[in-house]
Amino acid sequence: MTAGLLDRARDRLYEPRPPRRRAPGILEMSFSAVGLVVGLWFFSISLTPSLLPREGWVQGIESGVTFMVGYGIGASLFAVARFLTVPPPAAVFARSC
Repeated sequence: MTAGLLDRARDRLYEPRPPRRRAPGILEMSFSAVGLVVGLWFFSISLTPSLLPREGWVQGIESGVTFMVGYGIGASLFAVARFLTVPPPAAVFARSC
């Protein structure tokens, strides 16, 4: 019984790996330029003065969280626009001239 199990395990170790599947386009492993711009805008808004006194570490956490939220919103909007096949602004400008 163990010989059959060992043979199957050995066969499985030496068989070729299945080809890796490519991630869908929405899960690309790169930064979204639109997301970075919107995230930086949210970050700069979080640094504006307010009437609430904050410690430095609290301000840092708040700024980081607002950047993440802004990046998520920008990247999501860009992904939805790309999914709906909205033409990029350069193409719209070129057609109008």
